[in-house]
Amino acid sequence: MKKRKGSTSNPALRRILFLAVVAALTLSGRLIAALPDDAPEGPIVNLEAPLFAMPALVLPGGTIELRVAPGARLESAIAEDLSGAPGARLSLTRTVDGYVGAPTPPLKPGLYNLRAQTTGPDGKTSVEFQPHAIAVFKEFKKDFDFAVVTDTHFGADENNKRIKISDTKTYRQRRAAFEKLSKLDFEFILMPGDTVLYPENYNVAYPEGYEFLTTYLDRPVFIVPGNHDLYHKDVAALGKHVYGARYWERYYGALWKTFSYGTMKFFGVDTCDWPSEWYQWGSQKVILSGTGLSGGVQREQYDWLRAGLEASRGASEIVVFTHIPFYQYLGGAKKGIPPETLPGVPKGELIGLLSEGGVEHVFAGHTHEWSTEELSPGMTEQVVRNVG
Repeated sequence: MKKRKGSTSNPALRRILFLAVVAALTLSGRLIAALPDDAPEGPIVNLEAPLFAMPALVLPGGTIELRVAPGARLESAIAEDLSGAPGARLSLTRTVDGYVGAPTPPLKPGLYNLRAQTTGPDGKTSVEFQPHAIAVFKEFKKDFDFAVVTDTHFGADENNKRIKISDTKTYRQRRAAFEKLSKLDFEFILMPGDTVLYPENYNVAYPEGYEFLTTYLDRPVFIVPGNHDLYHKDVAALGKHVYGARYWERYYGALWKTFSYGTMKFFGVDTCDWPSEWYQWGSQKVILSGTGLSGGVQREQYDWLRAGLEASRGASEIVVFTHIPFYQYLGGAKKGIPPETLPGVPKGELIGLLSEGGVEHVFAGHTHEWSTEELSPGMTEQVVRNVG
């Protein structure tokens, strides 16, 4: 493994499966509101949680927290086992933040799909299906493994060609990797971004990547976006301007999220958090400033993270997973031709927040290499090599 300055000798950090000491509550940051809506189809309509990419983790007999978009209603929800048989209907109680569902009968340990009926602000009713959205654990272990899998890069073809899962060597290699992963003993998966590759075929890559992941993953998974997931661009073949963030919203939900397992806390941070003008694929502004490949975090996410860390002071350990490593962070820096101050929280302020908040480990992808960096005393960043 390549080591960067200040690297740790901790052998646990040299593994994709990280042995750790780590509740069931899952919260998320905003969905996309400021972008034009090009209305890509996807499995998410009104449901915000739990989702395939942000599942509920509960113990037997525990309740499940559910949320829908502002102005929407949750009419019913059923937990199904993976064969499609109903496992339990959720008795719903309205709360300040959404709904609490009590499974009847109580769910046994295992992984469950969620089928929910929702009504949107426009009065339209939808049946939404989220695979693997509920994970019931016999217990929250004190010693356990979780997996980190990054940069799957579905849709590696700029010609808008439909790529079938079984047709290419790359897909076969991915499938072999995920099948090997399924034989290992671990609790859940963190995926720090770049599920897809090119804006030209987001309309193909997003659904096929989602189909692949929901087919071959057999553990709960938490996914945050990478730079290739969020670009936007005029695509002549589609006759419109496409926004990766819109596709992300329809397939994987929120851009940032937090969850607990036992007494350990996890924060999925979006380090591709740039205003739209700084993320247009191929634009001179993006190329000259470096924002297309470097990290940024804006104040809204920073304030969310600060509040979450303050509320997590009793956690036994805190882990962050993100796409772009913090050593490639440019928020608040002066870049470009002519130079201008990039939007976002300055790096020192962000690293200071993580350090003071008790974060010990950061996992990232993006660079397609193994490396280790000590971001501050007691806080190590592990960069994981790509799968795609």
